[in-house]
Amino acid sequence: MSTLRPAALVAAALFVAGTLGPPGRTSAASLHAPAVVPGAASQVVRLVRRSHAIVRLPSTTVPSLAAAPLDDAETYEPSTVPDCSTATRCVFADRNATRTVVLLGDSHARMWVPALVPALTRLRFRLVLLWYPSCPVANVPTWYFKVNGPYRACDQFRIDALTFLRRRDPWLVLLGDSTTRKFSAANPSAPVTGTQWRIGMQHTIAVVKAASRRVAVIGDLTAFGVSPPECLAAHAAAIQRCSVPSPNPMVPSYRPDEQRAAGAMHVAYLDPLRWLCAATCSPIVGDMIVYSDTDHVAFTYAEFLSGVMGAALRPLLAASRAPAHGTHTAHGAVTTGPRGTSHGRDRLATTLLQLRPLA
Repeated sequence: MSTLRPAALVAAALFVAGTLGPPGRTSAASLHAPAVVPGAASQVVRLVRRSHAIVRLPSTTVPSLAAAPLDDAETYEPSTVPDCSTATRCVFADRNATRTVVLLGDSHARMWVPALVPALTRLRFRLVLLWYPSCPVANVPTWYFKVNGPYRACDQFRIDALTFLRRRDPWLVLLGDSTTRKFSAANPSAPVTGTQWRIGMQHTIAVVKAASRRVAVIGDLTAFGVSPPECLAAHAAAIQRCSVPSPNPMVPSYRPDEQRAAGAMHVAYLDPLRWLCAATCSPIVGDMIVYSDTDHVAFTYAEFLSGVMGAALRPLLAASRAPAHGTHTAHGAVTTGPRGTSHGRDRLATTLLQLRPLA
């Protein structure tokens, strides 16, 4: 199966989303992913609060310690590897639904698929995943070590994705990305600044708001310096040696800047840290290994969070289609009306769809 250019993969995923694609966990079931019962909100909070008191690695964990590094979307949803590059790879939940939720970002968006699919299936929504490796949804040009240069393929993917979103008119767009270890495209020794990230995220949100009446940002997690499964193997008798504070000063993050951008643009910010960390982030919650590596939630734990994720999404999925008046954008306030009647909104969309990376 051939790999498509970013423009083609976005077009294919969006335009055939109603007819093609795997229904949820088909591929995962064939690989015998560990089964978990989604946790109620009170249970999740209780287990997270108690997680710092766990001293030893439980005798039985879900998944097993040996399987933990592979407990990720790449293993259980092979359709998403290496990215959404064919028309049949990226559609989940109720693929026959008339309403579409788009999940856009990098692997930190993709890791939430198992948390999103159960709720969206119950509520009769289709989920279209658009992701590109290590590609921030924030409109910030970055250096990518795998190409040893500016990540122009990411810039093009972002342009194509946002352009096609406007044509698709999704019910809800969820944005998610990694907020750590990003360096300037102009100088690979210089980290992207928090201000650059915030402005870039506001710019992306403004474009998405021109394409969808509902936008939300799924916040990033606290990253570890060492992969939790590796650390647990080395410190099974003292697992809190593998915990990190939240936030983690050893791994600086643009997470606060992204949250400020969501607030400035008046869009929902779904904060997953309450489901992962208290004062510290423990690699074990209950008997579950929470992370597959330094900065990705394990597939099994994401499934455990599907109940609380569904509850967080429900108000967004049920909200009125009519946009609020006086919507603020990164370029000022624009008064909007129903779709097709707002000259201000159309001008905004036309302007912002000429999207190029911000310097």
